[in-house]
Amino acid sequence: MALLVGSAVTPKFSFDNTVDIIGHRGAGGVAPENTRVAIEQAILAGAQWVEIDVQETADGEVVVIHDSDLMKIAGVDLKVWDASVEGITSVDIGTSFHPKFHDERVPKLQEILELCKGKIGIIIELKSYGHGQMLEQRVVDLVEASGSVDEVQCMSLKAGVVAHLKKIRPQWRVGLLLSLAVGDLRKIEADFLAVNARFATSQMVQEAHEADKLLYAWTLNDPVSVSKMVGRGVDGIITDYPAMAKNVVVQRSELNLIQRLLVEFAESLGVQPNLGQQ
Repeated sequence: MALLVGSAVTPKFSFDNTVDIIGHRGAGGVAPENTRVAIEQAILAGAQWVEIDVQETADGEVVVIHDSDLMKIAGVDLKVWDASVEGITSVDIGTSFHPKFHDERVPKLQEILELCKGKIGIIIELKSYGHGQMLEQRVVDLVEASGSVDEVQCMSLKAGVVAHLKKIRPQWRVGLLLSLAVGDLRKIEADFLAVNARFATSQMVQEAHEADKLLYAWTLNDPVSVSKMVGRGVDGIITDYPAMAKNVVVQRSELNLIQRLLVEFAESLGVQPNLGQQ
């Protein structure tokens, strides 16, 4: 079988292996998402960043949790914005993932800032679900009080939140989370874009870079997908399995052009590359 190498046949291809590994909700594939143990796993994996979600409780504490309630992670119908921090942090959120994690609780942002300082950067996604009117300012206050400003990025699905953060802290790196394809990237007021991997084409990466923005792709949980995104030149890989992704990047650096092309087209060729294993 011959492989034709040319712009009409292959996607734009990068030999640059410079990419950050970003642990999604810590290492959400191997430990309960957004918990201390998940974040510790991302640190052990050698990820450059950990992505976490934050919300505000009824009594104004910033806690690390993705969903608006505890149904998915604990089977408890408790809304974050209706509960006190004591009520939220008293619930076992680890057993539903695996009984060995029965001690895991929803952490406060302050705890995670302390845990990560000097070990791993943090990308904080702000989630309000229509509540948490003081969330941006409270996150800023906590980050600054922890002395972690240089180790933190923030992002949101809501352009208004991004704009507000840039207004109150213009020097901070703030990104927009995108689940759909968009138009002119130059018109987006953000320092980076976190994009659904389906839309993270080589062209979009190029357009983001021309607009002076970084581009992170989510959520990539298999070796072939990780390798493809590295080949397209993304700046960050958001994954539930940071150890796997880290191994792919290391192993990919040892492949020649033909081997990388085989990985790129592995699915259509019906082959399974031996990537991501230690």
